[in-house]
Amino acid sequence: MRVEDEEIRDDARVARALQSLPGSSPASLQRVRARIAFTRARSLGERLEDRRAGAGSRDFPRWRGLRLIAMGAAAGTLAAAGLQVARVSLEPVGPTPVALASTLGSSQGWEIHTSIPNVALSFDGTGTVEGQSDAPQIKWDSGLINVEVTPERDVRLALFTREAEVRVVGTGFTVLRDSLGTRIDVRHGRVEVDCGEDATVALEAGDGLLCLPQSAAGLLGRARALQAAGAPSADALAALDRGLAIVGPQAAVRDELVVRRIRALFDLSRHGEVIDAARAYTASGGGGRQSDVEKIAAASASVLGGCAVAAPWLLDAGANAVAACEGG
Repeated sequence: MRVEDEEIRDDARVARALQSLPGSSPASLQRVRARIAFTRARSLGERLEDRRAGAGSRDFPRWRGLRLIAMGAAAGTLAAAGLQVARVSLEPVGPTPVALASTLGSSQGWEIHTSIPNVALSFDGTGTVEGQSDAPQIKWDSGLINVEVTPERDVRLALFTREAEVRVVGTGFTVLRDSLGTRIDVRHGRVEVDCGEDATVALEAGDGLLCLPQSAAGLLGRARALQAAGAPSADALAALDRGLAIVGPQAAVRDELVVRRIRALFDLSRHGEVIDAARAYTASGGGGRQSDVEKIAAASASVLGGCAVAAPWLLDAGANAVAACEGG
């Protein structure tokens, strides 16, 4: 009911009450009217308090509205007096981040890891989980791992291998690490990938990227895997050349890189380069693979000029080897 209607009703009640009183005056009318208004206001306050206790009544929203109006008026009064009104945040407070420390390992096929809030992992390989629950860090050693991060939960996940760093917020992707390197495929969402010295690459849904090994030993492993899989010899040669460019002169892995490179050159019928590489190897004092290098060089020399050219490479193999070449 409007305030004007309430006042009209009060005036009618006052008039009826004063009809039986002798000598009524405008002042007495005001006094009676004030008394009725006071009683009505107190009654209203008592009803509101009752409704506050029983929040299920249909008039509760009206009480809540009146209370909010009163709170707003009080805040305005404080502001006018030069006081600050503290704000109370109504946003839900998220769970407190906790430290993570667990090992990922599968010995009999695929396994599932669900102990990280808003992150689901399924994997067939080995690795570890570290960091905080809101910023987990997965260090993946080998094998295949699928990662699902619930979007819009402020989870800043990062996955590391020897070749790559993958950063993600709300997406699903797969990482395969083997002798060839680290392969990242995005199912949905978006990730950012760093491949060693390369610039950061953004991958969208459906994109994939292979990060090559960054160490001489890793590149040797890649070359071995390519050769075992029957991949083009040029691919293995590229990995071997890259490994030799970064390997130290005294590294144990150097001999294996050189020998496999000479073999890759032979497979590509680049026989002149085979001879040059073999001569450089022997001139440097050779190594544990001297005999292997000489055999490959002899084969290339025989292609280039027959046994006469191949003979110097066969001397250490003995007279029988030379005779076999000449007889063949």
